[in-house]
This record gives sequence, C-alpha cells and structure tokens, in this order.
Amino acid sequence: MLRMLRQLPQPFKTLYAATFAVFFIGFVTVAIADEPDGFRFVIVPFGLLMAAQGTVLALDVRGNATEYSRLLKTTKPMGVDYSGSFMSSVRAIRMLGAAVLVVGLFMTVAAVVGT
Repeated sequence: MLRMLRQLPQPFKTLYAATFAVFFIGFVTVAIADEPDGFRFVIVPFGLLMAAQGTVLALDVRGNATEYSRLLKTTKPMGVDYSGSFMSSVRAIRMLGAAVLVVGLFMTVAAVVGT
C-alpha cells in the first residue's frame, strides 16, 4: 500500500497526505479541546480536501485517475488483485472521485451551516 502511495501522481499525492494530516491534527485537537463546536472547525478543511481529491479524480487532472487505475492493477494493494475488476477501470475511479467530491462538499456545507 505504501509503495502505491509513493507512486501516486501530483496533485493527488499531496492532497492525500494533507487529508491524513488534517484528520490527525483535527482528531488530536478535538480530543484535547473542551469546546463543543470545535469539531465543526475540523470538518471544514477535511471536507474541502476531500472535495479537492474528488475533483482531481473525477476530472482526471494530469492523468491522476488513469495513473491510479494503473497502480490498482499492478501493485495489488493490501494483497488484493484488482487487475480484472471493474473497480480498477478509469471510469470507476472517476465515478468514485465524483462521489468523494459530493461527500466532501456535503460535509463542508453541513459543518458551516451547523445545526
């Protein structure tokens, strides 16, 4: 899995790493902070990064979806052979990107609007 992550093209690799960093920092911040609305401020950057990742994959920016598809077929992440699977096709990766974009936007709007 790490080998595949190292081979991801830019800008997806940076967005992927930034998403994990924001998630980790946010998790620690929410665990330490004693503010009930603090979680909303963690979700906004996380949702925006998810939306950016989804956009990059859905639009195949700089061939990111194509390269991700190729990596799924050749690296066998977590020991699973995706070479013949629909999930390793560029179309599936782009659809997944569109879904991630929608979820990221939904999370961001929900955190900004609040309840």
